[in-house]
Amino acid sequence: MKRITGHEMHGYVEKLTPFDNSKGSCYARWTDAVRLRPYETERIYICVSYGPHWPLFIWSELTGEWYGNNEKYHRPTTNRHSRLAQPRGVEITWVDAETMRQIAKCGVLGAIQEKFKQAA
Repeated sequence: MKRITGHEMHGYVEKLTPFDNSKGSCYARWTDAVRLRPYETERIYICVSYGPHWPLFIWSELTGEWYGNNEKYHRPTTNRHSRLAQPRGVEITWVDAETMRQIAKCGVLGAIQEKFKQAA
């Protein structure tokens, strides 16, 4: 995987290109989120800081939209990753960290289904 500097991250995110930052603590990949009912996969591009527990930005191929984590993390470097990786010149739907984890796991529609299920 291409190793890049922090200041290069936003350009890679904007082009939906996988990368690792120079220390490997922030990275982006293409992956499939799986929704079980009905069983479907949704292709997403996800940029995370220190692993999948803290997604920073997700682009959904299904919706063609960006989603961003609106929560601050206790690590200053994670907040720096977020600033450096944020795609420029695009509209971002800001959601909480748990919703970001749901999108990463089961896609945008799966995350919406989970929210409705929790509300019922």
